[in-house]
Amino acid sequence: MDLGWSVWELLAFYRWMQPDSRHIGILERSIRGDLNDPVAFLDHPEVYNGFDGPPALLAPAAVTEVARALAAMKIDSLLETLPAYREAGGFSAFAGDPGAYLAEHFALLQSFYGIASLQGMAVVGWVD
Repeated sequence: MDLGWSVWELLAFYRWMQPDSRHIGILERSIRGDLNDPVAFLDHPEVYNGFDGPPALLAPAAVTEVARALAAMKIDSLLETLPAYREAGGFSAFAGDPGAYLAEHFALLQSFYGIASLQGMAVVGWVD
């Protein structure tokens, strides 16, 4: 699943506006997997280019944990602080409504994990 830059901006937004939010850890886990559970067979140049951490696995039970946590997250109150974040320099290169972009991609992330959880799937995550 390609979330473009949305998850990085959402993380930066949380860190700036709500630095103590537990949602930061949930978002990081949803995109990075469990770093203590690498998927060694994918750790080679044809799959992983070394841009970020190596591929990491979320086992089915972890996918369910992440899906539940994401489903419980409501980003509407965070998005209400978007004007202050933009005044502070956030989304400086974004033309258009970053709130709609973030809301759409966050809903995609929630849906992806919800479906993966219902199907008992594992998720392998890495950034390329």
